[in-house]
Amino acid sequence: MSKLRSFAGDTQAAAAVEFALIIPVLMVLLFGTVEIGRFAFAYNSMDAALAKAGRQWMIDPEISASELETIFCSRNHLVDCAQTQFTLTTATIDGREWRILRADATFDSPLYPLIPLPAKISLTEQVPIFES
Repeated sequence: MSKLRSFAGDTQAAAAVEFALIIPVLMVLLFGTVEIGRFAFAYNSMDAALAKAGRQWMIDPEISASELETIFCSRNHLVDCAQTQFTLTTATIDGREWRILRADATFDSPLYPLIPLPAKISLTEQVPIFES
């Protein structure tokens, strides 16, 4: 019984045990914050690249899809253009003609099981068609 009391009263390794219990939570918080920032940067980069390609399509309606994809990929950071689907379509919305650019990219996160980030980033840019 005296050994049990001496073991229960021993606090020499208490800090190490507390550290071992807390460090996984702190690491997930730290790396989760970095991963959320990386996702936000990839999303904003894709949005800006798509907007730039959309502006170019508005200025030059005869531009080819491959040139628009090149413009998109030159501005896009942190997302692999080889894994990005880039589609161009036209549609009539509320009686007005629009050109629609869409980009779908995969976002690979090493913390995917721990942090519920989307595995795919999908963005759309609509460009009005003006009659000349």
